[in-house]
Amino acid sequence: MIGLVVVVVATALLAVVTGLVSPHVVRPGVVSVGSTSACAVESGGTVACWGANDQGQLGDGTLVASTTPVAVRGLRGASTVSVSLFAQFACATTQRGTVACWGNGRRGQLGTGSFRSSRAARPVRGVADALVVRAGAWENACALTRRGDVACWGFNGWGDLGDGTVRDSARPRPVLSLHDAVGLGVGNDEACAITGSGAIVCWGYAGSGVLGRRRAPFVDHPVTVSATAKAVAIAVGNDRACAVLGTGALDCWGSPGTGRSPRDANSPVQRSW
Repeated sequence: MIGLVVVVVATALLAVVTGLVSPHVVRPGVVSVGSTSACAVESGGTVACWGANDQGQLGDGTLVASTTPVAVRGLRGASTVSVSLFAQFACATTQRGTVACWGNGRRGQLGTGSFRSSRAARPVRGVADALVVRAGAWENACALTRRGDVACWGFNGWGDLGDGTVRDSARPRPVLSLHDAVGLGVGNDEACAITGSGAIVCWGYAGSGVLGRRRAPFVDHPVTVSATAKAVAIAVGNDRACAVLGTGALDCWGSPGTGRSPRDANSPVQRSW
């Protein structure tokens, strides 16, 4: 639920942020709020960020914090369409389907093929047709492609990448057996996707309950959390997840330790905000 709430709050903030070229242009996915920083896609396709910058997460080529938006370097002419920022790094997708990331790269979360950090945007290697990218809290990221595949990179200690291993990767690795995804959410050490049928599959850390009731501490490949959810949108936050169902209902599960899976879409539980 945290992830969804962040989107609502961040959208409201755009009206009062000074320094953006076109702060009145608000579309889903054009603003992202991390723990100490924020980024927004401007109407011309550039990206501006503000807040803490100790790991280069503002992407302006410095490590200097800024109370006003500064332009991300390395995205000139890229026509960015979405941005995702979590802790100390950020990623963005372009109209061409490419992905670029910047900030802390010590676990390979920038997807550049190295474990180095970067103060400016650098292209992610191996993703050329991305629809959306999601940065996770614990140094990993995933991208959903136009074909319905999902690729992840970075920290993998809890099966975060869904590739059947627990090895970190500085290059995108395909999530196993997932080829019809239409929605994607990445949280702390877990990620979830919506399939073409509206079902919900998740992978990664299992202790939060986001993966449903699991005996294993983690699952390194996608497992079905709900086969009948009929979900149309999903967000994964701090050890919990929320899905918008086709009925318009909102179902949430995960921490604090409930281990509950999303209910069947025929009997959804509407969450109050």
